[in-house]
Amino acid sequence: MASILIVDDDDDLRLLLRVTLSDRGYDIVGEAADGRQGVAYAAQLQPDAILLDLAMPGLDGLAALPLFAEVAPATPVIVLTADTADHTATRVRALGAFSLLTKPTTIARLTELLNDATTATVQRSGDRTS
Repeated sequence: MASILIVDDDDDLRLLLRVTLSDRGYDIVGEAADGRQGVAYAAQLQPDAILLDLAMPGLDGLAALPLFAEVAPATPVIVLTADTADHTATRVRALGAFSLLTKPTTIARLTELLNDATTATVQRSGDRTS
């Protein structure tokens, strides 16, 4: 199953995502509490997908998005945010996000997006497995 990097400053949400996604067969290869740590992990781990929060201390998700594109260009980023403003969705897509998912959401919707993202990655790279 696909390898996932979780980047969110909320310890409880990271735990919930790790447990829930692991139970569904995803390989959680790393967790980061801010964008800077997330970018370093992405460069090292080259995960199949990244789950990224926008509102974090230090390097936030908006600032981290272009850096993920530099260090892991084949890795789709799914942004998780409570920000429902239209301009936020437009901005994260312009910065290279695969998709934006607003909180709260369902695990079914999240796994659907992860499957779409990792399938797109496999099709682009031709040699990655999910």
